[in-house]
Amino acid sequence: SKDGQQLRSLGRWDYFGERALLLSEKRSATCTAEEKCICLSLDKAVFADIVGSFRQELLHRMELQDSNIRMSDLVLKAVVGRGAFGVVKLCHHCNDDKRLYAVKCVNKQLVVKQGQQKAIVIERDINAQCYHPCIMQFIKTFQDSTHVYFVTEFLGGGDLFHAIREIGNLTKAQSQYFGASITLALEYLHGRNTMYRDLKPENVLLDFKGNAKLVDMG
Repeated sequence: SKDGQQLRSLGRWDYFGERALLLSEKRSATCTAEEKCICLSLDKAVFADIVGSFRQELLHRMELQDSNIRMSDLVLKAVVGRGAFGVVKLCHHCNDDKRLYAVKCVNKQLVVKQGQQKAIVIERDINAQCYHPCIMQFIKTFQDSTHVYFVTEFLGGGDLFHAIREIGNLTKAQSQYFGASITLALEYLHGRNTMYRDLKPENVLLDFKGNAKLVDMG
């Protein structure tokens, strides 16, 4: 929590405090246990010794957690997808064109017409609570009179369905990798009492490095 507001809840195998260790700054939020738990800790020296190549991934994830971002900070680059309630746009930060974001623009009128208001709220709540390397990183939502905007990390490698069509038959190692990534994502969701009911290759997106991440919590 921060300033009396809950930022997110953590569950089994989650972690916190990495920002203070990586950037040598004071912790920006307070973590409070809701029930009895076991919490393992690493001191700064041990953390620095083992983080290694994972450091850049942690820094990237911290950058995505920037809660100060505003809708006016985002600059449209292109429309990269279309869904039942609107489009997905690729945007970059106005101060850094290498900071890319995906913005799902949900048309309020279409949502109300199909009676899906509750589903949109649930999607937002689930996204806000999820923090896992095999799940697309949610950042923030905005809204105006016509749309709700879901801001997430941008995964530029396409979806698994089209990747398989391009690659052809997957090797054993490739199948194990993608299968393990999906399994870890589902295990994380199930550990948070969330059932994912739309598992298909189209809902597994790849980043620029080929890492697979589960999307679409609606």
